[in-house]
Amino acid sequence: VWSKATPPNATAAVVYLVLSNRSEVSDRLLRVVSPVSDRAEMHVMRMLDGVAMMQPLDDGVELQPGSEVEFAPGGLHLMLVGLTGSLVEGQSFSIELIFEKANPVIAEVHVLAINATEPPP
Repeated sequence: VWSKATPPNATAAVVYLVLSNRSEVSDRLLRVVSPVSDRAEMHVMRMLDGVAMMQPLDDGVELQPGSEVEFAPGGLHLMLVGLTGSLVEGQSFSIELIFEKANPVIAEVHVLAINATEPPP
């Protein structure tokens, strides 16, 4: 689970991760909460007439049994809106993932360089 450092006074940041559904039933990520922002939203990037557009996923993200869903640059991502402060490279913070069926999961988000394009191997 990772994010990029933000410039001073930034009001939003993005979080990337991979969700795995190891159960035998479908589930859905309904919402995300973090102490570093006022709210978190799920978005997907889509191309429309050659322009990248961010589309909110108000119904959450479905997780099929035995599947993985990747939140990565240029696709699905979590948008933290109303940051309470800058995200600094090397810092970490928590997010809580709230699902339709599974118990909530708390994940540690590692803040990488502002120009990071993928997590370290």
